[in-house]
Amino acid sequence: MLLLSKDDIRRVFSMTDAIRADKEAFRLFSAGQCEVPLRTQIKAPKYDGTFLFMPAYIPALDYSVEKIVNIFPRNSGKNIPTAPAQVLLIDGTNGMIAAILDGMYLTQLRTGAASGAAFDLLARKECRKGTVIGTGSQAAAQVEAMLTVRMLHRI
Repeated sequence: MLLLSKDDIRRVFSMTDAIRADKEAFRLFSAGQCEVPLRTQIKAPKYDGTFLFMPAYIPALDYSVEKIVNIFPRNSGKNIPTAPAQVLLIDGTNGMIAAILDGMYLTQLRTGAASGAAFDLLARKECRKGTVIGTGSQAAAQVEAMLTVRMLHRI
């Protein structure tokens, strides 16, 4: 089983790769070629927390993915992430976990790439300005994605 950190993923998978992958994922979903059930939510009221489970399965690729994100706002006072996350890559032929990936980084990357894909498909080709509403790691990834698909002069 592979254990892939943020640095491991960054070394082998660029924003360009992520945008391409998001476009393909959106195509597969729109064509009904993947199974994406609604996420499951379990509350942890004692700690003001929530466990979120987001599965998907693509038969053509013989892989399933389970993204686990846990929302614990009180973690900010403990100097630990408020939304820790992991992604499990599961072999669709035998059910074995093939890899565990840093879900916090993948969430940032995928969110940015989704914006980049939309920006690439919907923004004018001569566009030189971009806008992001918000801050933080996902906003930074969205800016990176916009800069990946357009030669912007101003954000």
